[in-house]
Amino acid sequence: MGPRSAVSPCVNDWELRTRAEFPRGYLETAGDGPGYPADPDQLTALLNLFTLEKACYELRYELDNRPDWVETPLGGLCELLSLKTKDVPR
Repeated sequence: MGPRSAVSPCVNDWELRTRAEFPRGYLETAGDGPGYPADPDQLTALLNLFTLEKACYELRYELDNRPDWVETPLGGLCELLSLKTKDVPR
């Protein structure tokens, strides 16, 4: 078992918790603002769009600056696009 697999359960748990907590904190902070979607489905779509945009930004950044690290944002994009894996096809 390598170092990645040893921390993987903790990282996955952290990811699930932050994904659940972020919308609550966002609602608490921006919920009264005019740009906050009243429809929960619209909020979900907006957060998904922002997440996809950020993952694309990170992919571009790693390609430009640290190509050896590209598998991290590429794996995230695979997961976001429902390819059901964080492992990048080689």
